[in-house]
Amino acid sequence: MSNAPISRPSQPYLVPLTPQPTGSLDKLRAKISNNLHLGIGAFAKKGFDFVTATARSHFVFRDVNQLGVGVRVSGLAPKISNSGGRIFLGDDVIFDSKVTPIYLELTRDGVLRIGEQTYLNDGVWLGCTSAITIGARCLIGPGVRIFDNSYHGLYQRRVLPNARPVKIEDDVWIATNAIILGGVTIGRGAVVGANSVVSHDVAPYTIVAGSPAKPISALDAKIFEASQQLWSRRRSS
Repeated sequence: MSNAPISRPSQPYLVPLTPQPTGSLDKLRAKISNNLHLGIGAFAKKGFDFVTATARSHFVFRDVNQLGVGVRVSGLAPKISNSGGRIFLGDDVIFDSKVTPIYLELTRDGVLRIGEQTYLNDGVWLGCTSAITIGARCLIGPGVRIFDNSYHGLYQRRVLPNARPVKIEDDVWIATNAIILGGVTIGRGAVVGANSVVSHDVAPYTIVAGSPAKPISALDAKIFEASQQLWSRRRSS
């Protein structure tokens, strides 16, 4: 009989997900249900702030192609320069700028998509001439710049060069004053350090920093996914 130790499967990190509401009314009911534990005063204030911020978003984004449920504008209203582009905003996107307005700039062929529960902070500037796609639950820090075009050629400097679409996958955190250049894809769960200049793709669950940005560390994907699922369960409970 062998004395070799018996191998045992490691315990999985993932925890079961609670089914999430899918329809607009279901999501609104879930929001109300999730806050019923608050006292009357706190519940009323939070409800008033939510309604006010949501109403502002309907005015500010009255001309967008898609406005999700619960999109909120807090602080200064975003400035939008749109020469015929298209804007799609998912549910619960938050534009929160207390000091410097968020700036959305689109040319005729630009398509800007921002996924649900993504948060944009002071002074974010999105320059879109072709396609900028930001996934769900992303955190976009103060002063972040995301451009899909350099806007000037090296030789023909008054001619708009070809665009290079930008894709930011779900759960990405981009810290203060980082710049994301055209043609970049940032993988799920990645982190971009403050003041970084990102000119190349970033792998999922990777932390990059510097100018140009380079990998400095990596996240444990299983732990990250488990924490996301735990947060989803708490949010829906």
